[in-house]
Amino acid sequence: MKQKNGFTLLELLGVIVILVLLVTMVSPIIQKEVKKSQKTINEAQIENIKAAANDWAIDHPDSLPTVEGRSITITLSTLQDGGYISENLKDTKTNTEINGNLQITITYEKKHYTYQVK
Repeated sequence: MKQKNGFTLLELLGVIVILVLLVTMVSPIIQKEVKKSQKTINEAQIENIKAAANDWAIDHPDSLPTVEGRSITITLSTLQDGGYISENLKDTKTNTEINGNLQITITYEKKHYTYQVK
């Protein structure tokens, strides 16, 4: 009787087919989770920018509008130069540095300030 050493070609093909099926099924789930995490990171960065703008506003009360509905615009560079936020924010979709010209609008509404990142 001949002793069997190793795998047959049919067994190897079977394993490859199973692996391909698993990758095909799991790949969309992984891609969905990556996009979800990118969105979460972007939302967190926007909240950090708004918090930095709030810190800037506390330090610069004379620059803020005092009339209902009025607003001012500052840039990300203003926050970075003042040390209110890190200089190396990255866009997770393009993996590039966020431009310092990003605008943050501070509006006086209903006796408090709102922050919008554009």
